[in-house]
Amino acid sequence: MKKITCFGGTLMRTLSILLLLIALFNNELKSQTSCFNEQSPLRRVASSFHSTIIIDYKNEVMYWGDGASTTLTAGTNTNVLIPTALTGFTGNPVAVAAGSVGSTNQHQLFLLTTTNLYGWGFNNGTISSSTSSNVGITTIALPAGISATDIIAFEAAAGGLAIVTTAGNVYIKQGARYLGAQPATTGVITNGSIGSYTSALYGRGGAITNILATSTEQTNNTGLGSLATNWQQVLTAPATPLINVIKISLSQLGAMALTADNKVYTWGTQVYLGNGSGPQDLSYATQMALPQISNVDIQAKDININTKTYISGQTDGATHFILGTNGLVYGVGEGYGGILGQSTAIEGTTVANAAAAASGTTWATVKKSDGSDITGATMISSNNPFVLAENTSGYAAGVLTTSGEALLWGVNHYDMLGNVTAIPAGTYSYVYRARQPNNIANNSNVRYGFLELGGHTTIAFLKESTKYSYLGHLVRGSMGDGTNGVSTRNNFDGFSTAPIYYCQNTVSADCPPPSAKDLIASSSLGTTLLDNHSSVFAWGANAHPYTAGADVPLYGSIPSDYLTGIPVGLAAGTVVTSGTQNSQFWLHSTGGIYGWGYSANTIVDATAGQVAITQLALPSGVAITDVSFIRAAKGGIALVTNSGAVWIKGGTASSINGNVYGDGTTTINSAWHQVKTNASTSLTGVVELSFAGTSAMALTSTGIVYAWGTNVYTGTSSPLSAAANRNFATPVFTPAGVQVKTVEILQSATNASQFLLTTTGSMYSVGDNSNGILAIGNTTAQTSWQQVSTGSGTILTGVTKITSTNHTAGANGMAALTLNNNIYVWGNNATAAPGYGMLNHPTNGDITYATLATNGANKSNVELGGQFSLFFERGTSNIMFTGNNSRGSAGTTAIPTGTVTTSTNAIAISNCAGDVYTISGSLLNDINGTIDGLANGSAITGTTLHAVLLDPAGIVLESNPLSATGTFGFTNYMAATYSVRISYSRYSRTGRAYCCYCVYQ
Repeated sequence: MKKITCFGGTLMRTLSILLLLIALFNNELKSQTSCFNEQSPLRRVASSFHSTIIIDYKNEVMYWGDGASTTLTAGTNTNVLIPTALTGFTGNPVAVAAGSVGSTNQHQLFLLTTTNLYGWGFNNGTISSSTSSNVGITTIALPAGISATDIIAFEAAAGGLAIVTTAGNVYIKQGARYLGAQPATTGVITNGSIGSYTSALYGRGGAITNILATSTEQTNNTGLGSLATNWQQVLTAPATPLINVIKISLSQLGAMALTADNKVYTWGTQVYLGNGSGPQDLSYATQMALPQISNVDIQAKDININTKTYISGQTDGATHFILGTNGLVYGVGEGYGGILGQSTAIEGTTVANAAAAASGTTWATVKKSDGSDITGATMISSNNPFVLAENTSGYAAGVLTTSGEALLWGVNHYDMLGNVTAIPAGTYSYVYRARQPNNIANNSNVRYGFLELGGHTTIAFLKESTKYSYLGHLVRGSMGDGTNGVSTRNNFDGFSTAPIYYCQNTVSADCPPPSAKDLIASSSLGTTLLDNHSSVFAWGANAHPYTAGADVPLYGSIPSDYLTGIPVGLAAGTVVTSGTQNSQFWLHSTGGIYGWGYSANTIVDATAGQVAITQLALPSGVAITDVSFIRAAKGGIALVTNSGAVWIKGGTASSINGNVYGDGTTTINSAWHQVKTNASTSLTGVVELSFAGTSAMALTSTGIVYAWGTNVYTGTSSPLSAAANRNFATPVFTPAGVQVKTVEILQSATNASQFLLTTTGSMYSVGDNSNGILAIGNTTAQTSWQQVSTGSGTILTGVTKITSTNHTAGANGMAALTLNNNIYVWGNNATAAPGYGMLNHPTNGDITYATLATNGANKSNVELGGQFSLFFERGTSNIMFTGNNSRGSAGTTAIPTGTVTTSTNAIAISNCAGDVYTISGSLLNDINGTIDGLANGSAITGTTLHAVLLDPAGIVLESNPLSATGTFGFTNYMAATYSVRISYSRYSRTGRAYCCYCVYQ
């Protein structure tokens, strides 16, 4: 993949020993491993009613959603629409928790670090004992004698917070809470009375009193005494603390604890013991009976409890779950809405199903939709973070299995458990038995590695890519997709969610090595991009792969879990119909070629309009393993096989010209056509291809250049023949002594414009010169090859990549990236259509020389869409946008729509298209000249030597002195061929002696 060729020599002056340069060429994106830990009592993901917090694989804390901001605006925590990195804390992140005391801007987020416990949001007297108002990020005072490093588990729910210490003790804190006009705000809580905030939750013994606050008490944080504002230690009897606890589950009215010796305790209002007794109020932690198999207690792996405020007509009780080490899930308690999973029915729209709603006083296994027990369960979650107060909300729960299934059941509010069709806002359905919801990719093979239920939301992290998928209520940023509207997701959506990953990637160890495959591709107003998690990003016009034809204003990504095979290449094109720019996108994976957007009778033969992502049938006799790379333009697609054969397909609704089929036919149809050099000879050996829809150019492994299509320039000598239609691949004369690296062709006018990039980094152009596209200082067409110039006779050199607008009819722009990380642009830059100022230069009109773009320095890649350009900042994940920001073409809602004439930071994606490398190594003094086959000498000392990095033409890119131990390094360089030489001077060109060098490819 990366070749190192080393050469030895001798230094001049008095030093005549042999030096060996040992060098490494390391991609900065390293291999990654999985890190799911479903059973850790210190969770890295937590959701409230409409907000989420996560510690991702980089150990960075990200948060988003309803009222999630860490600072106050007019005394309120505002909505956070996209995942945002948390600041304002000390220490290393350890765990997170979340809870809610209401549905709108009444949420709490918590972070435990190695130094402190932090909280922010709707205070409720829990985060800060001195106020009940909203707070920004605040350090929470811990119980006396307890430090952050003493906490081994913690959980939040309904305005309360519980921690477990290294001694296995449990402490709970829950502040003032006002629920509106209520009866009997004081006194002993009895069975069947209003279930509200009671002292039983503290597990500290004594009379169980209702600690519900009045409105004034909540405002002033008064009237509740120390119960509401101080930590309370959970006891099993007077002066007897609960000990040995390793896991805690907290809800509005009750809690459960699991000890290291396999005991399960519960306490709170209307909790069950699993021993056949009914619900009861327990002010001390009381041991529960465990489920049994053949009269032997099962081993508990995890626990979960959910409770809710009393609702007229419903049983006021808790529901308890135990997940056994045997992979079975056991439930006991209230059965409202089918939460115990015991019904003979599977789903319904009414709670009237008596069997589903029946409560249980002894443990029973939760059933799947086929009536069998859930088996192989690895973790359990429920919507217990939310206070279920005075509405028809009920319990919802879910488990993950060893096979990666996410099984959900209970009350399905706002589609949080998934649905065949979306539920109208505010309505419910009921899932009486556990079942797996669909995902937007409609791929039954998708598996998950972590699950978290919030009040109205379900988040599941995909097992391969580890990106999160979302199910349920979309409101006030709850999905983290940049939207603030109100809707639902009734299928798991892993495309629209932000690129937040639980684990490092397990699919691909690295970005693909540099090759002819394109890792970014754009249409007129859309883009698709491969990232370093084997996920494919898409944004802009018609870019949604699962909602046919939908625009994507904020970039989404197709996780690798949704695809067959690993993505390796991309392509895109545009078809204009009645003035509408229609995007067509293509994905090449090891499992197939997929297309979406405007079909043009190419993606789907029988469909002209928009389609969701669809696998493309390949030419007869061609397997996906035979495909080397793909290109697309104007509604057509071209593929090149490993043997260098070229196949082209463009349907009747495309904008291609039949001459581009290259097989002697010209009638547009939906068949594959293999390009030939004559009626009986197929074109083979192609290693590079430029496809413009109406014309094409190819380079073979033997250095021959071919062109075919409409009005192309060909010939075996200079000048080339006049532009003519060629329906077979026809040789193109190239300048003497030139070795061609790649080719480019575009066709905005009648005739084609054609380009060569040489192995030494210079460029040649010929053909139509509209808008000065040949970069020779004028607009006169040429039939002889001209060298692309930066002006005044200065030739553009050091070019490593060229790109054009050839995928879109009418667009006429070019860009080149040089090895010294500069972007040069030329062609149509008019601020009006079709230029849209997309070339990032102050010229309003034609740019007739290759000109350094504004903000074009220090870049690692460039991509041209039909009406915009993207610049990749070197050494960062930032992507800058210039041009027509329409229909989401910038990939962000932060940039106003309309013409953007100066490059602006748009989005940040760790991607492969802007991938950069580090070149590093050591210089060793090997006295025996490595005759023993080993580089085992000592580092050079006693003189100052420099490592010099050169491009293929021998131009110095960077020079650095060797370190004291003989090491060197050059960072943030794009993929190309380099050499490193050693010199006494800081840099050398001519007249200086080098001792040795290595070549990097």
